[in-house]
Amino acid sequence: ATTLAFFFVASAEATPPVAGAAGGPATADDSLKSNAVHAGQPPRSSVHVDSELRLRAQLGRGLGASLVGVGDQQRGVLHRIRLGANFASGNVDARVELQSSGAFGSAGPGDDPMQVGLQQGWMRWRPEQWTFLAVEAGRMALHYGAGRQIGSFDFHQTGHAYDGIRLRATVDKALVVDVLSVRLRRDIAQPDRQRVLYGVLATARPTGSLLGDIYLLVLDDGTPDGRQRLQTMGLRLDWRPFGVVEAEIESAVQIGNRIGGASGESDRFATMVVARLGAFGTAGIPFGGGVGFDRYSGDDDMTDGVDRAWRPLYGDLDVIVGLLQRFSPSNLRTALAWLEAGPRDGLHARVDIRLIEQLRAASTAETTSSGWQAAGAEIDGKAQYAPWPGQSLSIGAGVFVPTASPVTGKRAGPVGLLTFTQWRGRF
Repeated sequence: ATTLAFFFVASAEATPPVAGAAGGPATADDSLKSNAVHAGQPPRSSVHVDSELRLRAQLGRGLGASLVGVGDQQRGVLHRIRLGANFASGNVDARVELQSSGAFGSAGPGDDPMQVGLQQGWMRWRPEQWTFLAVEAGRMALHYGAGRQIGSFDFHQTGHAYDGIRLRATVDKALVVDVLSVRLRRDIAQPDRQRVLYGVLATARPTGSLLGDIYLLVLDDGTPDGRQRLQTMGLRLDWRPFGVVEAEIESAVQIGNRIGGASGESDRFATMVVARLGAFGTAGIPFGGGVGFDRYSGDDDMTDGVDRAWRPLYGDLDVIVGLLQRFSPSNLRTALAWLEAGPRDGLHARVDIRLIEQLRAASTAETTSSGWQAAGAEIDGKAQYAPWPGQSLSIGAGVFVPTASPVTGKRAGPVGLLTFTQWRGRF
């Protein structure tokens, strides 16, 4: 029977296999299922080699900074090749994955790291006496919850990777607690300036229909404008009570301060809230749809000594703010509606519509008043066809139309456009 896997936050990318699973590349996956999959397993010894090739032909203009492309190209054919191996012996697992990314016709990827680099390289140890514990160290691919705070950013040409250590405790496969300290290896939008992220994250499933995440994350950030330490505390609930209805809410508070720099000292108090309500079913074909609301706080008063703008961590930007990634999730408010369908086995299509507002100060060139003001609208469409396991063909397009400035009567920036065709093969 044809089924549609319906998610509140989804992309046209294929879902990565569980870490260490036979037949697919491993990541340090953070779903509740994969968190517990190794608990209590008997000693084993094995080696598994895998690979992934992704080719994407894209044409774009007016894109966000993280999507400009390799070597600042907005058109061309991008490639990403990953070659990995999983090693397992007794109570020790390891993963090594090399990556090469770039554009055809370009000498190099124009991005940090070098053209061939280490994407993952981690070791995991489980004490024989306490199989519910695991210690991982090295370079890892992490993803928590819906990917709004910590994500793998797979749509990006290189993706996120994290250097550090993580201690994981799995209790009865219904509660997973992680304690971690990491540094982001790559991020175009946030160049590495000695940023260290550490904290505690817990995932629990108290009932069959309710999944919850709670987290406390501390970002120690050395910037050109002094040093910041930010604490982000949040809760995410994903509730599927009736089989055809899904509801999700995530809310977080961010506090901290900045010391030193040309701007002097300042405190930070910021908030974010995301809500989704959707339904799915079958009427000839599986389908789903819903509405949502995002709010990442902003600051339109620079004189009170308190910074109220949300500071994004390391999330999946294409999921958070749209395919074109024109905006950072800060000073941002979005109303969202989406529709998706699976008309046949292996085929999935989705359309997202976003109405975007920004919090602006009265002194900007675009406005004469402060407050939340319309910034524009974005429509994204994506479709994926996966005829065989590990193989997928995707097409997508996004258009962003900015709102006209009330001061000049002209659009506040160019119309944004991105189209792409992508093939991905995992072997």
